[in-house]
Amino acid sequence: MNLVENIWQFLRDNWLSNRIFSASDQIVALCCDAWPNLTDRP
Repeated sequence: MNLVENIWQFLRDNWLSNRIFSASDQIVALCCDAWPNLTDRP
């Protein structure tokens, strides 16, 4: 997988899975909340 695919996989596995979103804004907000956790990992 390339870098972008790895990031999406990480987000899906840890923050986006098993959820139902009523608007794309919710997905963006959750990704913004998850981003600091992603950047803390090597």
